[in-house]
Amino acid sequence: MIKTARHEIIEILKATIEGLDYTWSQREGTSEIIAKWMNLKPAQAAIVYDSVRETFSKNGVPTEEQAKAYITMLGSTAGLKGDLPAAAIFDFSPAAEAARELAVKK
Repeated sequence: MIKTARHEIIEILKATIEGLDYTWSQREGTSEIIAKWMNLKPAQAAIVYDSVRETFSKNGVPTEEQAKAYITMLGSTAGLKGDLPAAAIFDFSPAAEAARELAVKK
């Protein structure tokens, strides 16, 4: 599907990146969403937000540290063996393309 519907994939990724940008920049609004989603009090949702904010990518492409953490998690939960580079498992080129397109519009 990525090869046959690349334009649609890029558009979905751009919307996702805009959502990530909202998550990073709008603590109160995001905390409200978390509160509703997890049925928490606002103060609890703010704590949840603060505890996970740094785990989100800013542009849809994980940092090297985030990718390594994910690979480590896959090693413990899915039996992934070895110290693989992120590029051996992930192809974030569509997300990088979407991020570039959004950056040009700003």
